[in-house]
Amino acid sequence: MPSPKLDALLSLAIRRREAGCCVYCGRAIDPRVEVLTVDHLLPRVWWPAGKEAALNQPSNLAASCGLCNGLKGAMDVPAFAAMLDTYGALLSGPYAYLAGVRGDDVKARVDAAIATPLDWAGARVALALLNAQRGR
Repeated sequence: MPSPKLDALLSLAIRRREAGCCVYCGRAIDPRVEVLTVDHLLPRVWWPAGKEAALNQPSNLAASCGLCNGLKGAMDVPAFAAMLDTYGALLSGPYAYLAGVRGDDVKARVDAAIATPLDWAGARVALALLNAQRGR
């Protein structure tokens, strides 16, 4: 399934809700070094035809570092958390930072994120500033 383009305002509001941190590993992401992506908590491939409107609701979106987003892939949050509990200590290379991440912590960060309302006004101001910097 091709990735639907998220609205820039929604994407920024999700990133701001998580305060620039990855909801899965908890790391603060420096945008000068790494991209903070927006991930679907229930993956796009799981959505039934005709129900795509709910796909990009804030309750199904979370900020994620690119490494966690790629590793999670098409897993839902409980499966990703279980995978970290089972295999996290074995992860190496670029994923070594996940060795101490517990599944319960991942689920707690996700629950806290989706319970937090989006700051639409703050996101609008931030988006206007970004657009001004880019000359739009």
